Parts: sequence; C-alpha cells; structure tokens
Amino acid sequence: MAKRTILRFEINTDIWPIVESWAREREYGEKTKGNTWRRYQQGHGTLVAPKLVEVRQEGTKVELQAWISINILSRIMFLFIMPAELDLGPGFRGAVPRSTARRDVNILLQKLGQPPIN
Repeated sequence: MAKRTILRFEINTDIWPIVESWAREREYGEKTKGNTWRRYQQGHGTLVAPKLVEVRQEGTKVELQAWISINILSRIMFLFIMPAELDLGPGFRGAVPRSTARRDVNILLQKLGQPPIN
C-alpha cells in the first residue's frame, strides 16, 4: 500500500493564489512552507486523523502529495494494524478521513484544471 498519494503535472500559472484560496475554503491551515512548497493540515488527530497536503511548484512542474497521518495512540489502539501514513485511495482502513481528504484534494485538482483522484 502506498503511504502517500503523489500527483505530478505541469501548469503554466502561479498556483499559490489558487492553493491558498482552497486551503481557506476547506479549512486547511498552513503548517510549514519553503520557497517552492507548502504543507497544509486539517485536523489535529484527537478524534479524526489529520489530513495533510503538500504542494510544490518549480517552474511549470507541480507535485502534490496528500496523506492521512495516524498518531501513535491510534496505532497502539489498533495493535499497529494501521500504518503511520495512509494514501487517499479506497480501502477499509481510515475510510472516513481518506474519503473526505480525497474529496478535498479533488476540489483543488478541479481548480487547477487536473483530473480527480478516483
């Protein structure tokens, strides 16, 4: 199983205004950033696993990574059946946060003119 969903595409525009607007709309807070990348997080992991999205743009190349982070307490409760990270693909483990994260990322992809994650 992949730990993160990773998408790569090219776009001829500055993506940051679109990404920042999406993050505000979907309530993803900026967790950290660099010159060419930003990481956003929704949730803090107490009741529902946090959803993370990292976006990087270098010239026309864009890489988007998205995943669900499973904290150590949840992993202990599930006898370490849950990995530390889950991709956004379908599956029975972490089905609810994966589904909502996939929906959120698909909204961003639509705004960027890219096909959705299935």
